[in-house]
Amino acid sequence: MRDPVFEMESVTGSSYSARFRADADLDWFRGHFEGLPVLPGIAQVYFVTLALGKISAAAGRDLRIAGFRQVKFTFPMVPGDEAEIEVTADEGQEELSFRISSPLGMVFSEGRAALAGGAS
Repeated sequence: MRDPVFEMESVTGSSYSARFRADADLDWFRGHFEGLPVLPGIAQVYFVTLALGKISAAAGRDLRIAGFRQVKFTFPMVPGDEAEIEVTADEGQEELSFRISSPLGMVFSEGRAALAGGAS
């Protein structure tokens, strides 16, 4: 499955941000839904895990999501939408928060998750 191309990536400390486009040819849109394609919530959660991988590499730890505490999908993302993803792990790297929004500030999804990770 092809992932979106993240551009203008920034990893600083425990945070990651980037821009991407929800291209119509992303496999995630296939069959979801016929005639009115919408990027599934699970795809957005998956994109958060990709961002966490970048934070994990920068931190020198194997950080993983242990469970989501809160997730809100507030606006449907459709093919062609431009998006910004922001993922931040707290200082103790026990929790992360995320937001996926349009460059104009419309929020597609946001939430928090508990982290599990190996020692430094």
